[in-house]
Amino acid sequence: MQMTVLEMVQAVLQSIEADPVNELDETPEAVSVKHIVRDAYLDMATQSDQPWLRAKGTLTGLGDTDQPTTMEIPSDVKRLLWVRYNNRPVHWRDPLSFQKLLDGRIIAADSITTVDGYFNDRAPQWWTTFDDQFIVFDAYDSDEEATLQTSNSMIWAEYTPVWTDDDGDFIPLLPEHLFPALLSEAKADAWQILKQTTNPREERRAKRGVNRTQGQGRERVRAADTKTNQGVNFGRK
Repeated sequence: MQMTVLEMVQAVLQSIEADPVNELDETPEAVSVKHIVRDAYLDMATQSDQPWLRAKGTLTGLGDTDQPTTMEIPSDVKRLLWVRYNNRPVHWRDPLSFQKLLDGRIIAADSITTVDGYFNDRAPQWWTTFDDQFIVFDAYDSDEEATLQTSNSMIWAEYTPVWTDDDGDFIPLLPEHLFPALLSEAKADAWQILKQTTNPREERRAKRGVNRTQGQGRERVRAADTKTNQGVNFGRK
């Protein structure tokens, strides 16, 4: 069952035998518990790969004709899974392989490339990143657009979780089956922080919940397959 922030705060306060509240900021204990619930949620959401944080989105076009094939990864993207442009898949290359591709075009003195080796008469086929912030594509069609455009891009990504506790009715983005784990983690933390003791029952529940959500952290962008974006393992540093 999903729960609002206020409902979780009320449940934690009951667990630590604190005064009940009807608003998030009604008592000092409620304010502290609100922060404890927030921290528990953000820890759960960021410690591993979380499919429930995935969604479609777009890259950010720079509108810079000096860098027509460069686009920016939105700041709220935690893990990039695949990239498409003009409804076609664009495949990953690691930075060294990508640069060798461009260098080969320069050596061939291909008249349809820019001085840096980027095709300027077709849609991109390959992409890489040199800094985990900007994506560099291998081509753009100068007859269609001066630079690669946000509206023509599409990504499937895992996004940074959003939290707001200004409104007690806020329901954090979380699958229903993980709400008990979040609540147990918050209760265990509240016992330790506010009561300066432990609640073994809630700690056992919290540990089971963490085990269900833990995974290996990853850098924001990393390739596991140079031929396709399907199943490619990108992550965050």
